[in-house]
Amino acid sequence: MLKTTLNNLDNSMFEFPGFWHPEREKLLAALKKTRADDEPVPYSFIVETCGLPAAVYCCRAATKYYHVWREFACWCALSVKHLWDMPPIVEEYLTTRNEEIAEKAWELTRAINPRPYSGNLACLAALYAANFPEYLEKHLAAALVADYALRFALLAGADINPLTKKFLELVG
Repeated sequence: MLKTTLNNLDNSMFEFPGFWHPEREKLLAALKKTRADDEPVPYSFIVETCGLPAAVYCCRAATKYYHVWREFACWCALSVKHLWDMPPIVEEYLTTRNEEIAEKAWELTRAINPRPYSGNLACLAALYAANFPEYLEKHLAAALVADYALRFALLAGADINPLTKKFLELVG
């Protein structure tokens, strides 16, 4: 079972207090606490309390699970592959997570959708899942791409229920 702590969450959410503060208050209330501490909090509990988008956003507090966050990002992108003509190498990367083809998959999705945050939302989910080389630290990048891939998959019309089920399966 994958876990984080409220202190870890507080320390990794400082740049987006407007988003984090309401979710933090929900978690504190659900845990019957008045302040953050180092007691482990399962990601499944965060999903139950705050919902999937908030739980995935919280992935940046536990970068040691980067392989799980990367797998979830790829799964999000694959959940909307039927909405566009996905190049075979992109699908291969999303299915295998073979890092040897990640850059090529990223380049192809970037060429199809050159302007981030606009255009084909399903393609954007794949773009972020395939890689995001501007971020230097791969562990944090995996948490960020999971967040972006989920958001773009949902915007493209993905059903949140199978995505939630997959996330819960991955976090235990």
